[in-house]
Amino acid sequence: MQYRPAGPSMDIKLISGELQEIHLPHFLCLGGSQSFLKDAVMVLHKQDSGVCLEKCELSRFHARLVNPSFSILGLFYSLISFLLPGKEVKIHADVQVYRCSTNPLTFRFYLLPEDAGLSKLLTDQEDSFRGFRLFKPRPLRPLQMNEFYGLHTTPECIRMYPVELDLRVSEIAPNFSEVRRSEAGDFKMKLSSADDQTVWEAQILKTECFWNEPQQGGESALDAAEFLSNQRPALIQKVRNVKPIADEMLSQKLIAREVYDKICAGETEQDKMRRVFDALNSREAKGKFLKILQRECPDVLRELRRISS
Repeated sequence: MQYRPAGPSMDIKLISGELQEIHLPHFLCLGGSQSFLKDAVMVLHKQDSGVCLEKCELSRFHARLVNPSFSILGLFYSLISFLLPGKEVKIHADVQVYRCSTNPLTFRFYLLPEDAGLSKLLTDQEDSFRGFRLFKPRPLRPLQMNEFYGLHTTPECIRMYPVELDLRVSEIAPNFSEVRRSEAGDFKMKLSSADDQTVWEAQILKTECFWNEPQQGGESALDAAEFLSNQRPALIQKVRNVKPIADEMLSQKLIAREVYDKICAGETEQDKMRRVFDALNSREAKGKFLKILQRECPDVLRELRRISS
């Protein structure tokens, strides 16, 4: 049909009541010359009888669909519009960096559209690989779709393959570059466009080369249990929304229902966090709890890592 994805697909079912509007997220950048895309984006409905396309109202981050019919929905943009002379499709992109090994010291670098579905796919894959995410900022400016971007490190690493990544949508986990270093230490990663303009950069700290959750059969230099012990007072003071953390702990069976109720009954967020720490009675539980903190309050962990370095 000569259309390309512009956001995640969703299977929406209504249990009761009446649904008047749906706001579907997209990763297209509509600023400046990208306004032509407002007429090129359509909502695709997938039903048993086949697929159909429907016009929608497009805002900066969402597409508005009024009185929608129920089906699997997804946003797509016209490939024909993309091929028109002088019209480039730019999107909001995300960069994710994972440390996958400390011996040898190896990182995986991902470049992908800012899409919740792709991000979840990547998180699930790295969880199965026991990858450890280093939370870094996203690119400040939109990037051009289906273009290649060069990856550089300062100082240079001993191995990096591939040295370029293309920004694209994939039904499987996004493509990545493997970066290997000879020893731990502070270094910078930078992403540049074809005209050698820097589009993203971040610093990897020496402490991030070691900080990890406990691994079966051995301990890292600075593991989750040690980190949580060292940073307990700061985490109690800085974590502001404890209930989602307790929800995730309950779903992963790190705590029982009565412990969960006790945590939620705390009068302040500090009281709740103290009860959370009291419930962590094993190294395995502390490792899983640290991963929950990575997802729920990455800004707090970034600040603590920066201070501890």
